[in-house]
Amino acid sequence: MDDFSIAYSGKRHKEKYLNHRLVNHLNRTSLPYTFAKDVAKPDSKREEDIGVYPKETALTSRAFFVLEAKRLPTPSGSGRDMREYVIGNKEDGGIERFKREYHGGGLNPCGMIGYVEEKDFADWLEIINCWISSKS
Repeated sequence: MDDFSIAYSGKRHKEKYLNHRLVNHLNRTSLPYTFAKDVAKPDSKREEDIGVYPKETALTSRAFFVLEAKRLPTPSGSGRDMREYVIGNKEDGGIERFKREYHGGGLNPCGMIGYVEEKDFADWLEIINCWISSKS
């Protein structure tokens, strides 16, 4: 599979734009799956960032795998928690959404995507694991 990246030009992209680009990229690969963004659920106002479906069933079935995406670091703003990848101020951090089954209810496993905009993957692995450890 080709590498996916968006060249950093000094401008931060919104998460929805990054998800759109990633889904378009994945749907151009030879993977046996179809990817959809902003997957609505019939019994909730919440959407899952990315749903994964078997290609032969397209979007007529339920996603068998869902992904939640977060930018790293969390964009600054009023009421934002820097730990939103894990836990948020409103009980809606990325991993927290799966634990509370706001996303991926009944699915196991599910996944997280981190759009790294500062530092590198090793740094974020350490930081995120510290956030998780502090919540245990």
